[in-house]
Amino acid sequence: MSQGFTSPLTRICVVSDGEPGGNGLSGGSRPAGGGGGGGSSAPAASAVLVSTAASTGGGGGGGGGGGAKNKEKKQKQQPLSFSGTVVRVNPVAQSYTIASNGGLISIHAASLPNVGDQVQSPVRSLNNGTYAEQGTRKATGTTDNASFQGTVTYCADLEDRGAACDAATSGHHYVYSVSSSGASVLVSTPGSQATPKVGAQIQVGVHIGTAFQPVDPAPPVWADYSACNPSGTEQSGVPAQTNTVPELTQTSVSVSGQGTNALFEAVMQTDCPAGLVLSADDIREAGRDLAPLSIPAGIDPNRVSRGQAVQVAADVSGGTLTLKGITSDQGAAGADDSSQGQGTLTGS
Repeated sequence: MSQGFTSPLTRICVVSDGEPGGNGLSGGSRPAGGGGGGGSSAPAASAVLVSTAASTGGGGGGGGGGGAKNKEKKQKQQPLSFSGTVVRVNPVAQSYTIASNGGLISIHAASLPNVGDQVQSPVRSLNNGTYAEQGTRKATGTTDNASFQGTVTYCADLEDRGAACDAATSGHHYVYSVSSSGASVLVSTPGSQATPKVGAQIQVGVHIGTAFQPVDPAPPVWADYSACNPSGTEQSGVPAQTNTVPELTQTSVSVSGQGTNALFEAVMQTDCPAGLVLSADDIREAGRDLAPLSIPAGIDPNRVSRGQAVQVAADVSGGTLTLKGITSDQGAAGADDSSQGQGTLTGS
């Protein structure tokens, strides 16, 4: 992870992510999450650590006299900083997500940029693996395309809930969520292009277009909403759909493997007898929820409020998600609160 040179006078240690503008001496990455979570790794920001040992001569003499003294300056660490294209703005979590050096980086901030903005953001690390702005974000331009990697945690034909997510029906709107720490970004599949399956680890290129056009949900496939806490239906999910979110349309996709676990971002919907109901993408752009996830021992759904942004760890097998852990992503304060973690995300 590091490369250094040592002399009696100076010790220099450099850590770099290999991003453009870095020194390229070494590479490193921070895991996307802990516990049972997996998914893609977030690229690490550059940091430079320098310490200097200066030798000074001292006068000799008696009475317990001097001698050489070493004075070492305190190590000074440069702030973390990420540059990339904004691909997601999440007012629920009060965060935005950038495509940076191939990864998805989620950053909490008091004010949010626009999708398509190119930014350079100084940040600090938060407990759940996301970041918070620390300093002034710099705008560097705009673009209408981006590329990023992650794990697919949702895939659907919006017109036909029961149909396979295979882009086989002409005219239907197929979508999938690409997830990493703090993000589950919705991508639309045009025409008959291949749609990746749940669990696929992918690199996807997208075009940033005009507003996403919602498709009214069909009646939910589960029939126990009347016993949920609080009761409701998928049609009354939170947040309500808007037609102001720029649509990300797939322009290219490559599958590198099949993941067995994932971290994803969601909005808590309700607690039903069948399990925990979470939004299918991180801002509920699709207007859809995941099928209820059975609640394992060690997770108390009463600790999570409806409409709250959460980060979730799940096992993935045969296109099915199994809940393993959950923690808050409700603003920088929630994301940095280790007491919010449950299950495999305890302490996160």
